Amino acid sequence: MLTGPQALSYPEAAEIITAGTGRKIRIVHAGADEQAADLRTAGVPAGFARLLAAADAGVRDGGQAEVSTAVLDLTGRPPRTFSQFVHDHAARWAPAA
Repeated sequence: MLTGPQALSYPEAAEIITAGTGRKIRIVHAGADEQAADLRTAGVPAGFARLLAAADAGVRDGGQAEVSTAVLDLTGRPPRTFSQFVHDHAARWAPAA
């Protein structure tokens, strides 16, 4: 698994994006059934929509909170922080003028 140097919750990631772009990001929690239905409406096949919604629930519950050394091991360079990633791409996410 490839990860950055730290595990972040959805609210922590939203705070970093907000700080880095000036665009207020808020987290809206939806249950797995609601999320799967929304994905279906967007054209995702039913079985895959249920799988994605269940995976997201697992992430939200901390199931993917491990941090790996794979980026460093494979490249010899430490992974970027999420803050650095946001900084590098802030112009794409900034509010429209």
